[in-house]
Amino acid sequence: MNLLMAHELGLLPRPHMVPSPQIKPVPSVIPPRLRPECPIAPVDPRETLSGFALDGLTVAGACTSSGRAVYRLGLRVLEAPFSHSMQAFAVPSMVSLLSGPRSVKGGIQQIQEAGKANDVWGASLGSIKVVSGCGNTLLGVIALPSIALSLSTSFTSSRFTHVALSVLGKIGSGLSAITSFLSIIGNSLKVHEGRLLRSALMEILNDPNLSQEEREKKAFCYLKEQVTFGPEEKKASIARASSKECVELLQKKGMESAKEVVAKVLDQNLEGLVLSGISLSLACISILCAVAAFVFTGPAALTVFAAVGLVTSVAWLCIETYGFIQGLGSAKPGQWDKVLLIASSVAAIACTVFACVCSGGIAPIVVAVVLGGSWLAVNAFCYIWIANKPYTQIERKVL
Repeated sequence: MNLLMAHELGLLPRPHMVPSPQIKPVPSVIPPRLRPECPIAPVDPRETLSGFALDGLTVAGACTSSGRAVYRLGLRVLEAPFSHSMQAFAVPSMVSLLSGPRSVKGGIQQIQEAGKANDVWGASLGSIKVVSGCGNTLLGVIALPSIALSLSTSFTSSRFTHVALSVLGKIGSGLSAITSFLSIIGNSLKVHEGRLLRSALMEILNDPNLSQEEREKKAFCYLKEQVTFGPEEKKASIARASSKECVELLQKKGMESAKEVVAKVLDQNLEGLVLSGISLSLACISILCAVAAFVFTGPAALTVFAAVGLVTSVAWLCIETYGFIQGLGSAKPGQWDKVLLIASSVAAIACTVFACVCSGGIAPIVVAVVLGGSWLAVNAFCYIWIANKPYTQIERKVL
């Protein structure tokens, strides 16, 4: 019997069963490379500037805009000269220098998310948001020289100033018309999408062959199926037509909560339809007034335009304030929000003092104090809210 046959019959030990004294066994788990422990540093999880602070400044700008619209209409009716020092309260409109880029960033993210879900409607709304953000940023850029030139007319009345103001005014009117047109398209898409969802639900809820409880359960099953088993595009559509909170409820709740969830979806849907419809109407009115201003230039037409401007300003103020209040529950402060609000408060005081000093008469001074006070009140509310809003730091190793 040779060695090969003995090996095959198992008479000799296998090679791996005989450990070699020259080879050391290799551990199955290689220990990690030792290194000194890295220090732990707290990291602020907040973003640089939050949408909360920017929305607050937008509300402050809407307040001063409405106040100036009231003042302008009163002067038109009384045929009194307009005090250019009141243009100082147009400074809050420059917040679009910050909110515009933020809108562009949000639109790009929306386009990317819509691309993953093949969501054509979402991509369209994201594109509109990007272009509108660019337009609002340019409006903020134009606002600074326009305000400076308007204030300079309180001291001097050169021909260059009036020509520059006219040119900047036409550019601003053109950009405002473009953003209003985009707003019309975007809100029209939202209204159409919201009405599609509402009509589908109402068709189920008005079925005479079912009881009220069966209707609610059938409507819940319809929504649940679209959110759970439908394509991502449908899920995103329902979120836009109602809210993200409704989509989360549909994913978490069961049949026992059908009545509650369906009612929530209908309420959120109706709210979105109303807000989008109002925004759509205001955008149409703005475009019509901008076109009519090039045709009708008489005193009566200017008075009418001032009245329409007052109505639209108050309406936008109500919409911005409502959206601001609704977002308080989910808002998160940013790292530089307090600094921005302090700078805004300093600007409010400076504008109020300037308007009071450069205005002739008691009425302009009262208007300036009211506008400055409303501006400061919004800033104070935002600052106090941020100061009482806790946040948790994240510990991260510094490499």
